Amino acid sequence: MKKDNKCSRRQALKSIAILPLMGVVGREVFPRQVNSAARLQSAALYELKGVLPKGKLGNHEISRLIIGSNPINGYAHSRDLTYVGSLFRAYHTEKKVFETLMMAEQAGINCIGSGFNSLALLAKYKKETGSRIIVIGQVGLNSNSKNIFEQFDQAAGMGIDIFQLHGEWCDRLVLEKRFDDIAKLLDHARGQGMMAGMGAHMIDSQIVCAEKGIIPDFYMVTMHHGNYWSAHPVENRVAYESVGTKQADHNKWHDNCFCTFPDRTVDFVSKTNIPVIGFKTMAAGAIPPKDGIRWAFENGADFVNAGMLDFQLIDDINITISILNDLPDRRRKWFS
Repeated sequence: MKKDNKCSRRQALKSIAILPLMGVVGREVFPRQVNSAARLQSAALYELKGVLPKGKLGNHEISRLIIGSNPINGYAHSRDLTYVGSLFRAYHTEKKVFETLMMAEQAGINCIGSGFNSLALLAKYKKETGSRIIVIGQVGLNSNSKNIFEQFDQAAGMGIDIFQLHGEWCDRLVLEKRFDDIAKLLDHARGQGMMAGMGAHMIDSQIVCAEKGIIPDFYMVTMHHGNYWSAHPVENRVAYESVGTKQADHNKWHDNCFCTFPDRTVDFVSKTNIPVIGFKTMAAGAIPPKDGIRWAFENGADFVNAGMLDFQLIDDINITISILNDLPDRRRKWFS
C-alpha cells in the first residue's frame, strides 16, 4: 500500500482544502450547520497524516475505511449498559449526523454502510448538501410482506448505490434454509445494475452459501480476534449464538462477540477471491481501533466498515493510513 499513499500531510491538506464543505445547496439550506461543522473540521482536519487509500468495488472507487451507521441508529451492542443505545440516538440529531458525514467526506471517507432505517436520512443528506457519498444499502426483507423484494425496491428508490443482504437477515434465511430467496435477492439487485453483497453475523452462513454455489459480488464479514476482556470463553461458543434474543446464561453470548470463531473466519476469507469488507472489527468498542483495524487488514479484509462518532473520525482515519502503509503480515492479495 505504500506506493498508493505517498502524499505528504501538506499535500493531503491541500487536496482537502479544495473540496467544498458542502454542496452549494447545503450552504444555503444549513448556514448554521455549515458554520458549526466548519469550526469542528478546521481543527480536526489539520491533524490528518495523509490521504486515505481507496480500492475498487465494481465500478465504484471507495475508501478503504467505510463509516458505519449503527451509532446513528443507536445499535450500540453495549452488553448490559442499557442506556447507551438511547444516548447514541440522542447524540445523533439530524444536524449531528450531517456534520459527521461532512467531516468524514472532507477527511477522505466516501462510503457509508447503512442499514435500512438510515436510508431516508442519507437520501435527505445527499439531496440537501450535494454529497456524492456512496451508500451500501444493508437491506433485508419486510417480515409483513410476501414480496421478498419490497425492502430492496424501497431502498433503491432512496438512492442506494450498492446492495448488501443484511447480516442478520442472511443468518435468518440460512437457518430457515431459504437459499433460493438469498439467490433471488442477489440476482434482483444485479438486475437493477447494482453490485450485490452478502453480509452475515455468523461466518457459517457465508460458508454454507458458498458450498451451495451462491456467490455474491462481495462479502461483509464479521472480523475480530477474541483477545479482549468481555469475550466469553471459546468453549462456550456455538454457531448462531447471537441470532435472536440474548442468552440468559452469562457464560454464553451476551451481545459481546460477533466473530465467534476467528480461525474459521480467517480460513474462509483467505480462500475467497472476491472483495471482503470486514465489520465489527472492534467488537463494538471492546478492541482498540489500531488493534482491530490492523487485525482485519492483516487477515484479508479489503475494506473495513466501522461505526464512528465525529470525534473519532480523524484518529481512525490516521490509524488506517498508518496500518495500510505497513502490512508485512498480510498474506491474502488485494481483491479491490
